[in-house]
Amino acid sequence: GGGLDVDIVLILGFSSLVADALSMGVGDALSSKAASEVAVKEKKRERWELENFPEGEVKEMVDIYEQRGMSRSDAEVVVTTLAKYEEIFLDAMMRDELGMEPPGNEGDHWKSGAICFSSFVVCGSVPLIGFVAFMPLVEKDSTLFIISCVLTAVALFTLGAVKS
Repeated sequence: GGGLDVDIVLILGFSSLVADALSMGVGDALSSKAASEVAVKEKKRERWELENFPEGEVKEMVDIYEQRGMSRSDAEVVVTTLAKYEEIFLDAMMRDELGMEPPGNEGDHWKSGAICFSSFVVCGSVPLIGFVAFMPLVEKDSTLFIISCVLTAVALFTLGAVKS
């Protein structure tokens, strides 16, 4: 939309920012919740297998550790020791056999969604701040656009530098 008034750009920008942040936050929360539900289901399955076929689960874990480079005798010692502690062994099976983290706190997915929402709002508002903060100081809309682009580039560079 070239040629739109600054007021329209701001209305569209802020409404888009809120909608996108909600989408990202809810999407993150639901994705995290679904992954947690899968982990709970898999841990129940592993628990059943451990209760009904303990020798098979122990052998499976020994094989996994041996494939990773541990000697068979050391793997047997490690797995036999882990198997004495059912919850620790189940968590190890989740990580090493299934490649997934054991289920954690069930409320964490909403916290994760809130963090995603907040991060999106903070970072997504940078281009709009260029318009809002400099609108009283600048007369030309094209100058506001350039300021907004520069602020966005600086923010992206800073974010990249911090992440690396």
